[in-house]
Amino acid sequence: MLTPRQEEILQFLLRYQAQHHCAPTLAEIQAHFGFKSRSSVQEQLTVIEREGYIQRIPNATRAIKLLKEPTSDPEYRLPLLGKVAAGKPVELQYADETVCVPADLYKPNRYALIVKGDSMIEAGILDGDLVIIDPVDTVENGALAIVSVNDAGATIKYFYRKGKEIWLKPANKRHQTQILTAPAQVRVQGVFAGLIRRKIKSSR
Repeated sequence: MLTPRQEEILQFLLRYQAQHHCAPTLAEIQAHFGFKSRSSVQEQLTVIEREGYIQRIPNATRAIKLLKEPTSDPEYRLPLLGKVAAGKPVELQYADETVCVPADLYKPNRYALIVKGDSMIEAGILDGDLVIIDPVDTVENGALAIVSVNDAGATIKYFYRKGKEIWLKPANKRHQTQILTAPAQVRVQGVFAGLIRRKIKSSR
């Protein structure tokens, strides 16, 4: 059975083959996934080969032959940690619930949040959407970040540091930018990595 990372590599091999009509080199796989060494690539390919998906050809430049495709789409799941405000901050609550996400949004350390509110609608983030978050504690100006203020809850806004001020900017003309100065405690909890639009069932 393949791990999620090995599934990602196999999907990359399939896409590359379809686009270029040949296999990627080890260097191209290493660069795409950010592996530190070729040996790490070799280790992952050894498992994929053992599972019967590929065959590696000795002494060849593009030495990977695809034998079969996965019989079903792999399932990638991330922890759902509660709600994040697109408006007034709400508290993040850790839970055992998980959500299924596409392979290109999956990373082991990521998590998902449910958007509550309409302050980011002009950025395409609507009430009820799932946002996928990379946990970080620092972001660049203009990043779409998950931020808590005075540990009172979390909100998703564009983050700007201007001198001694921190600006949390919405994407809705009806909402005002929040400008914070000391002694306000502003803590970055993550940065936006992707979005999933959930289908809301009608009550009619």
